[in-house]
Amino acid sequence: MFRSKRWTSSLAALLLAGAGCGQPTQDDRWLQDNHVAIRSLDPSDTDFSDLQFLKPLIGTKRVVQLGESAHGTAEFSSVKTRLIKFLHQEMGFEVVAFEAGLFECFRANERMEFRTPVQTMRACTAGVFNTTEVLALFEHIQSSRSTARPLMLAGIDIQRTGNRVDFDRPTQLRQAIAVFDPVLAEEAFALDREWVETSNLAGYAGANADRLGPSYQRFASAIAAHAAEIDAAFPSRPGLATVLSASLASTPAYFDVLRRGSTDSAGLSLRDRGMADNVELLLERLYPGKKVIVWAHNFHVARDGAATAYPGSTLASVRNMGSWLHERRAADLYTVGLFMVRGRAAHNDRTNTYEIESPQEHSLEELFEELFSALDIPLAFVNMANVPRGEGTAWMFELLGAWDGGYIGIRLVPRDQFDALLVVDEVHPPHYI
Repeated sequence: MFRSKRWTSSLAALLLAGAGCGQPTQDDRWLQDNHVAIRSLDPSDTDFSDLQFLKPLIGTKRVVQLGESAHGTAEFSSVKTRLIKFLHQEMGFEVVAFEAGLFECFRANERMEFRTPVQTMRACTAGVFNTTEVLALFEHIQSSRSTARPLMLAGIDIQRTGNRVDFDRPTQLRQAIAVFDPVLAEEAFALDREWVETSNLAGYAGANADRLGPSYQRFASAIAAHAAEIDAAFPSRPGLATVLSASLASTPAYFDVLRRGSTDSAGLSLRDRGMADNVELLLERLYPGKKVIVWAHNFHVARDGAATAYPGSTLASVRNMGSWLHERRAADLYTVGLFMVRGRAAHNDRTNTYEIESPQEHSLEELFEELFSALDIPLAFVNMANVPRGEGTAWMFELLGAWDGGYIGIRLVPRDQFDALLVVDEVHPPHYI
């Protein structure tokens, strides 16, 4: 049960009072009876007997979203990699889409045959994901290439990620546009190379966005209009025209994100809208009919990320990716939020680590801390989809505190944001490559 201590935060107390939260009496018992203790976080463990429970929960849903409250933990990446391997091998999922650049991951997927898993990972993802724990997934993706049903690599972000030396969009633009307009091809190559070669993305965007935005839209429209010709010219590269056009079309929005800064709500909303549009692109145009796994932060995949932020926070006015996806295709989604109770994690700078804050009163972490203390298990999965409110389940429908990243206070009604929770008792920083 929740402990009887009172919150010291008057704001938190007011929020809970306004939501009508009481003191549950059977939460701990319900969790003990209804959680699933996943046996292993080890990605190399292919005995999936402990994951069979997911089959009826996910059913025929086409998109599984795997969140995380922090990028810098070894355990989140390890357990997600194991889950993805299960979803691929036993549930027919064929695409894994990272919180990483659309174009970058498309090219990394194309060139995988000629690259090592480390090179593929670095070409696609941001440095925060360049870890030995994530590498295990890229090794699986690469090994699946020799099977009848390979796991495809994709990205959903409008931001640039991966190694700059691998970002060969200027060359790809020139080759594609030259199919129908050699002069325009050289113009696109020169303009995009200028952008790629800058060492100060934010400064460049601030100084040149108004000048470059219309040109990128013009290039995107031209490629879209001639997509059939490009596809015919490159028959072994399905999706090339689609990805180039979408990547170019979102570049002006990325310029706007950069010049607004990382804490601007309008810029953050632009990014998440672009991510949602890219998920739709994967589902409808690049991989029609295929089932997709999305790997991104909890905030991006939640049904209403703004509702998880305290009033006055920047994020309280951001419309997140998950809200767009839920509006468009709620019946297709199964969304899992990942949280942690204790341990250490790494900041996104890959260098500095920090201690996870102790659970707040009347919080998600406090509830699971009780479960871990009672049963001595390393992690627990709790399905909330289609679970009615009743004795022992009231906590799912009430406003609880939680930690984003293990130290930033948020609030959430769990059942409103996720279909399931996967909570790790203790985390550690990842092993960066």
